[in-house]
Amino acid sequence: MTALITTLLALWLAMGCAPATPVARWLRAWLVEAPARRLAAIRQASVVAVLLAVAIAGLAWAVDDELLRVAAMAAPDAAVWLSMVEVGTLVDVAAAALAARTVLRVGTVRTMLRAMLGARRTRRARRITGTRRPNPANDDEDPALAA
Repeated sequence: MTALITTLLALWLAMGCAPATPVARWLRAWLVEAPARRLAAIRQASVVAVLLAVAIAGLAWAVDDELLRVAAMAAPDAAVWLSMVEVGTLVDVAAAALAARTVLRVGTVRTMLRAMLGARRTRRARRITGTRRPNPANDDEDPALAA
């Protein structure tokens, strides 16, 4: 193991000290770019699946074979529970929600909810440019009599 670590450190040092040489470019292609391409291909779902599998395997190892026996005893109850719940209805609701989400954008739904709930938009403040127009709501006088 020590020989492998020493060799990799020596190759890393060679790449760092003389990056323009053909050997350093070849090492970079094999030791940096190839693993980077493989790591870029890993998706979040794969990581979650591996972590879940490791957690289940660790739990099974910690509990020994009791976990399998408990799961086998719980299987009939799980089957009864699944038959009580309308799985078909849950699938229909999920499909309708997915269809509604794809058809209506989130901003559109938010705007529709605001309109239905009666939320008012705030008015922008008017820029004052030196002269102020009088507010006609406060005008109690008749313009013909004022002249």
